[in-house]
Amino acid sequence: MFDFININSIMRTHEIFWSVNIKFLRLRQKLSQEVLAEKLGITRVKLNAHERGRTANPD
Repeated sequence: MFDFININSIMRTHEIFWSVNIKFLRLRQKLSQEVLAEKLGITRVKLNAHERGRTANPD
């Protein structure tokens, strides 16, 4: 169901481009923030904060 993104791979490289990558991948898959946030088990507000670089990168 979530085959376009390997979350473990992203987590290893998040230090550099987390916010740009997550938004790029979301838009490439034509997903709304609401849909991706639900798939990730977070709120849309939290996803938006990550995409804008306004929150700490996930560990």
